[in-house]
Amino acid sequence: MQRISQPVTIAVLAFALALQINTAWTNHITPEPGKPYKQVRSDMVASAAASAASVDTVVLGDSIAESIWLDGMCGATLNASVAGATTQQISDLGERVFAKLRTRKILVAIGTNDAYQGIADDAGFEARYDAMLARLPTRPFALVGIANSDIANAYVKAKAADIGAVFIPPVAPEHTTDGIHPDKKGREIWRAHAVSACAQSGETSPLA
Repeated sequence: MQRISQPVTIAVLAFALALQINTAWTNHITPEPGKPYKQVRSDMVASAAASAASVDTVVLGDSIAESIWLDGMCGATLNASVAGATTQQISDLGERVFAKLRTRKILVAIGTNDAYQGIADDAGFEARYDAMLARLPTRPFALVGIANSDIANAYVKAKAADIGAVFIPPVAPEHTTDGIHPDKKGREIWRAHAVSACAQSGETSPLA
């Protein structure tokens, strides 16, 4: 019988050990099977909100806002944004966030995923957007536009004027990585607009 050389044996054992360690680590960090990121993130946001007695500002958005560093953007700021979320999903999350949390100001930056799903260019989007705002405990001081739907973007801009909120335009394509998500410069621009809107806003009040 042909003997396997010692170097080959050592190499095989090393590979097996590395595979075992990698498998154990992968199993350790893998989220619960079948639980989508949106649900995990939403649960974490709701948990954080329940742990805080109050914050100055809450930001409700999707992956665009979630990717931006918002600490101190408008006082103590809770970034309650969820990548992949639609208007309806953020509306439902808002209900959980504000169940116990008190806040003076809210910024809404949602609608991109409605457009991705083809549900942002009709009256249904307007109804959902209005219903989302109506469920908030106070009038948002700013609404952020939607880059991938001219129709929805125009509605959000008109809605901002209607409720007396600042309209923040979506980040220009040249400051994004894919026409939607901001690059480093785009994130700086987004935050600067939010800071400016915060400075312009006075005491907010419930929607009529």
